[in-house]
Amino acid sequence: MIDISEMISDPDFLQEFTVYRQPGYWVAGDFVPNEQALTFYGIIMPATTKDLEQIPEADKVTGMMCFYVPYDTPLYVTQNYPLTGDSDPEKLNSDQCVWQGDRYRVYQTNSYDDYGYIKAICAYMPGD
Repeated sequence: MIDISEMISDPDFLQEFTVYRQPGYWVAGDFVPNEQALTFYGIIMPATTKDLEQIPEADKVTGMMCFYVPYDTPLYVTQNYPLTGDSDPEKLNSDQCVWQGDRYRVYQTNSYDDYGYIKAICAYMPGD
């Protein structure tokens, strides 16, 4: 397999963007997030019709983008994950990527670990 992670990290192609990661816990029925701002680098492109066919939400939202990042800096969808030494898993809301002043929520991730990258399909989040 061809590892294209070098291209994903090549300064000629990559773009900087901010990822807001929201781990947290449920407390008395309310989710209490602990938002963290992270700096990521990758390739950002508009979603194609083929990308949109993969997610049923695509017909309900506009402004879909694809973020391609190296395999060692993944983007996440909503999930539970265990903390070290903790039997109660922490919750994690979908990552939110900010690029050119707009925020996008990660809807789906595709891991191409044999090729060295992860593709995330993200939907535009309208502002308040």
